[in-house]
Amino acid sequence: MIEAVEAASSSEVTVLQLQPETQQRNLRLTAEAKNREAMLRYVRRLGETRVLSGVHLVNHHVLVEDPSRPIQFGVQAAFRSNR
Repeated sequence: MIEAVEAASSSEVTVLQLQPETQQRNLRLTAEAKNREAMLRYVRRLGETRVLSGVHLVNHHVLVEDPSRPIQFGVQAAFRSNR
């Protein structure tokens, strides 16, 4: 799972928090992107991994107090079954 998150990463996105819920086989993560396009590319790359399914953006907001106006966002996904 961590390898999948790292593989989807780029210099435009920083993962701030990972919250795996192993019993429910879910993952929540919080990240920050330089812009909207970088955020959407990251979510798309996560969805293309073999480890995660049902990847979707659950929230996002622009950090207006930061002059570069990055976007902080949350993603939720399920661990794929090994079967």
